Amino acid sequence: MGKKFAKVISSIWLAAVLVVQPGFPEGTSGLEAVAAVARYAPTKLDAGLSALLYRMRIGDIRPGTEVDSIVKEAEKLGGIAVYLRALNKLGPEQLAAIESLGAKLGRGRDGSVSNLGNIYSARISLNKLQQLADLPFIHTLSTPEWPKPRPALNTSVPDTRGDLLWRMKDNSSNYLTGQGVKVANHDTGIDQFHPDFWRNNPADPQQAPRQWTDRGAAGYNPGEDVVVGYENEGTLNHINTTGNQAFEWKIDFLYIDRGNQGQVGARDFGEGSGFTESTPSYGEKLFMVEDTNNNGVFDVNDRLIPLWTSKIYASYYRPDWQSVPVRRYRGIDLIRAARDPDGHGTETTGVMASGAVGKGRTYVGMAPDADYIVGSWFKNAPGVDLFTF
Repeated sequence: MGKKFAKVISSIWLAAVLVVQPGFPEGTSGLEAVAAVARYAPTKLDAGLSALLYRMRIGDIRPGTEVDSIVKEAEKLGGIAVYLRALNKLGPEQLAAIESLGAKLGRGRDGSVSNLGNIYSARISLNKLQQLADLPFIHTLSTPEWPKPRPALNTSVPDTRGDLLWRMKDNSSNYLTGQGVKVANHDTGIDQFHPDFWRNNPADPQQAPRQWTDRGAAGYNPGEDVVVGYENEGTLNHINTTGNQAFEWKIDFLYIDRGNQGQVGARDFGEGSGFTESTPSYGEKLFMVEDTNNNGVFDVNDRLIPLWTSKIYASYYRPDWQSVPVRRYRGIDLIRAARDPDGHGTETTGVMASGAVGKGRTYVGMAPDADYIVGSWFKNAPGVDLFTF
């Protein structure tokens, strides 16, 4: 038996054991589980929907389980959310056939059916799910509601071997960390003040790493310590990004609290606090820690790296559905851009842009040195895209 074939069989067996086996009598083998899935699971459904329908058929919906919660949520909302991948873009008769099953297709504000090419969203009764899959023009159905494993964000770069690319250079001798590249992200916008979206330029003497002075109890303490050269501007404090009040130097950021407010995370920024487009990091001075002595601990021997220039090249959004699109550019008026009202666009941009290579940060994006053009997809009129930006 070839290695590839053996891996496929092993993967199918493992999937059957993990997804389906709890519904089988004790002692059921993995191969028996595979056979059961092959008999009962519709081929057009993804693994989650297949397992869900199988458990419904055999009556294995135990109270308090994830399957039970999905079924109850579907009953409450009038069906389970699904993504339909059609063989081709659907016409009026095909859309009508879907709706005749009681499915509610996703629609835009103007009432038209929403789609991305041949992909549509819908909500449909679990009892009609099989009939929907049986329609001849449906290629596959999947659901976002079935729980799926999610890899840790701090391992996504090495898992995809992105860190190997960081060591390579392009034809312009730039390391492949995103230098010289502009990336467009069409989502819900961006929080341009988030500390992960600022970078340091080591060639600029003003941005050289700084020492800090431990003035109080041993080690860093908010509201006590100062940055060398900025002693008169205020004491050090930190932006808490984890929900843990303690400072985690590989994740959190430090700033100079010019008002000595002493409250963790109460950093002043933006025009409302008196800062301008030319102000580094658009607010009170911002830093990340450099583990200078490589001992894995933040101590007085470590330097602080000033974060100066935004990674966001431009922001493109509509204040409301009817308004003319607004463009804001770094170096001109990005500080005035509307902040991400949802947070999703900020999160997805963070997956690409956060952190810096070689600084010991826990979370580093795939291309932290790229420049980013961000747009608010959900507030833009149909047909508006960042490629014409």
